[in-house]
Formats: sequence, C-alpha cells, structure tokens
Amino acid sequence: MKSSPLLDSSAQRWLGNSILAAHVEAFVEHFAQWMHTNRLAVECIDETSVTRFLADHLPRCNCPSPVPRVLRDLHAACGHLLHVLRNRGVIAERARATGPIADELRAFDNHMRSVQGLAARTCSAQTRIVGRLLARRFGTRPIVMAKLRPSDVRQFIADQLVHRGTVSNAAAVAAALRAYFRYRTVCCDRVHALAGVISSPAPWRLATLPRSLTNAEIERLLAPFAQHRADLRQDRQPQAGRRRIALAWEPSMRARLTM
Repeated sequence: MKSSPLLDSSAQRWLGNSILAAHVEAFVEHFAQWMHTNRLAVECIDETSVTRFLADHLPRCNCPSPVPRVLRDLHAACGHLLHVLRNRGVIAERARATGPIADELRAFDNHMRSVQGLAARTCSAQTRIVGRLLARRFGTRPIVMAKLRPSDVRQFIADQLVHRGTVSNAAAVAAALRAYFRYRTVCCDRVHALAGVISSPAPWRLATLPRSLTNAEIERLLAPFAQHRADLRQDRQPQAGRRRIALAWEPSMRARLTM
C-alpha cells in the first residue's frame, strides 16, 4: 500500500498488512483521479463533493479498470474519508444546520447521549428517523407537538415501510419514535396518543416453511419404532402358540369332564 499523508504511521501499517490494503488503495486512486480531473483541492472536499462523485461521476464512470464502482462500498468509503480528513484538520468541520427541526434534533441527541448514555451510532440513527417525521409534518415551521396527530405518525410509519419493508427497518422506526416521544414526555408534552399507534413487528423466527426432512433423516427417525414393533411381534409369537394349543385341547378336555 502506498504511503498516504492523511493517515498516521500506525494506521498505514495496519492497512498495509490487512486484506483491505488493495481496496483502500483502489478507492483512494479512483477518488484522487476524479479530484484531479475536476481540479478539486483536498481542502475543498465536503459532502457536496462526495455527492457529485457518487451521483454524477459514478454512473458514467469510464476510468480504466480496476477501479471500485459499487455504490454502497464507495459511499461508505467516502464517509470514512471525510471523517479522517476532519479529524486531522485537513478540511473544515461540517456546517451545523439551523432552524426549528435542527435545534429540536440537537436537543434530542443531547438527551440521548447525556441522560440515557446511548452510543453515537444509535443517536445518529434515531435522530435521522425523527428528523424525517418532523420535516414531513412541520417543514420549516416551528414544532408544535399539539399539532402532531396519531394519523400523521401512522402514515409516516406506513410510508417508511413502503420504502424498506423489512423487520429490522420496522423495529428501528418504532424504537426511534418511542424514544422521541419519551423525550417529549420529559418535556411535559402529552404524547401518549402518539406513542399508542406505534406497534412493534412480530419477531417470528419461524415465519417461513420449515425445511423438510431428507430420506435418510426419516429412516433414522423411524428406525427405533420399527425395531420396537419387531420386538413386539417376537414377544407375541409364543403367546399365540400357547393360545392355539389351548384352543385345540379345549374340546377333548370338555369331553373327558362329561364322561
């Protein structure tokens, strides 16, 4: 792996000795080539630049292979790149959003971190979901919880599941909304009716049809029963013989008794 001024020596050694070395080098070269073509200095990299790279360049990318072109992988790599550049002071910090929703989300995030002690990743995911709900209902207007109706929450959940109808997404949306309404309860808002429309997905692990048994498994399952039946037949044979002998002697015994 080539030396990079953006990473310290220990990080470069770790990447150079790991299976990620080729992937990191390929991504850095791909992104650097795009920066050079667009005459973009490293100090000017931000979320807007990343969006241009992913949305404009990647669909029409004709860079010589081998270069990574998987959107999901490149999106994650660009996010890590921005994080590293900001930690090393190469680029400016991301500008803070302003407005009623941004202020509300910062207060909610601070409550989760300071009061509940949640991890940064959990706080980020939950504020993102709550932000979509508030933006849909209030837009740029001040947030008034009394104007948020149960039908708004119910429709928001339905729309979120239309975009991604998985059990994990449904659970994440339900958890984020419950956490936010608990926070609003601490703020003395009456949100019990809003929280009441949130339903958790059923954690059914046997929702699909069970795997059928193979012939060998069926034979192994029935083998003890077959042996038991064979033992029963062997036990019954002497009893049947004695019963036949008794039935054969019964007429002669009756004749002797009548004499």
